Amino acid sequence: MKKLLIITLLSVIILPCFAQFNDQKTWLSITLDNNQYNSLLNHPIENVFKIDNPSFSIGVGHYLNKSFNLNAEVSMGKVLDYTNNTQELIANDRVRSNLAAFSLAGRFKFNNGLLLKEESRLTPFVEVGLGLAYFNESLIETDNGASVSIPLAAGMAYRFTDNLQLVAKVGENRNAKATFKRFSLGLSFSVSNKPDSDKDGVLDENDACPNEYGEKDNYGCPYPDTDSNGVLDKDDECPLEAGDMNGCPDDDGDGIINVEDKCPEIAGLKEFGGCPDTDGDGIEDSLDACPEKAGIDGGCPQLELPIKIVHFKFASAEVEKLYHEKLLSLAELMKENPEITLIISGFTDSVDSDVINTRLSAKRAESVKMYLVKAGVESSRMSTNGFGEGNPLADNSSVVGRARNRRVEIQFQKQVEGVVKN
Repeated sequence: MKKLLIITLLSVIILPCFAQFNDQKTWLSITLDNNQYNSLLNHPIENVFKIDNPSFSIGVGHYLNKSFNLNAEVSMGKVLDYTNNTQELIANDRVRSNLAAFSLAGRFKFNNGLLLKEESRLTPFVEVGLGLAYFNESLIETDNGASVSIPLAAGMAYRFTDNLQLVAKVGENRNAKATFKRFSLGLSFSVSNKPDSDKDGVLDENDACPNEYGEKDNYGCPYPDTDSNGVLDKDDECPLEAGDMNGCPDDDGDGIINVEDKCPEIAGLKEFGGCPDTDGDGIEDSLDACPEKAGIDGGCPQLELPIKIVHFKFASAEVEKLYHEKLLSLAELMKENPEITLIISGFTDSVDSDVINTRLSAKRAESVKMYLVKAGVESSRMSTNGFGEGNPLADNSSVVGRARNRRVEIQFQKQVEGVVKN
């Protein structure tokens, strides 16, 4: 009995020492234990609810890091034996031996942020440790005495509040005297906690905002919402500008935030960086020569001139009647397609001087232009040139050749060249 008292006294002295080597939260646990002779491998749980002579344990647990705790525990009570049916055991209420034990164990917690969230109320765990077990008044004489022990356990803790947990575990104490299994249920209380005024899980000494509830990963301070759009700055892609798309504005409502939108004031398409393609021809409006009409190449519809050459009589600048109908068709084409413009170039044969021919070629080009103006085409959309006898189409030495060279050529302007057929 003297040895039993010595072990208990040493345990009581040692335990407070462990309570002070870590400035994190410290937990005191008190459990009722059912100690049963033999290993968990033999009849593991069939007698778990036979609690004829309950024992108890007092322990202190210390937070080391998010995965590990260090626990010290003192146990007092009896070891029962349900595996043997001797008359002596039955007469002794199945008590095989008295027990006093001390152990120091490492606890691995599964709510370490890898398997379960750290803030989870449920903490599954496993334990392994080293200790000393002392048995006395044993029915079997060889069980008496002290032995180094290896406690093993698995269990769960459920946190009701910041300062109270329910603990349940199943374990085994392996030793050279009388290996026994243990079923335990109890409560665990936090002690010697440093203050956490705002109850955000960050101690005041580590809390940059001790009186304001905040986030652990922000040193205990709440994350701001600078632009007051309901999205915290840490999640807000545009923390200085209010918006609804990940915190960013999308003024034109095309699903592309302003900072990524090349046309932030006009709704557009993602493939064009937020710019529109009004005519749907696959060419964005800013690059489309005809943004309101579907087309190819430069974005304009492929057009063909109804008339490309107007011939004239010798020394005349008058447009003959045989060209009137096609020039009217050209005027209609121009009015239907206000984006196109024309170059009208006049030419002569080689008869007469260069001065006279240049002047005559310019008059011929102007005559065609004026005809189109009278048909409703804006003068500003047409430019004229006179080239005299330059660029002949045929040999001026023959009557037929000279007739071919007395002409006006009509072409689309360079800005739509390649988009239309001349």
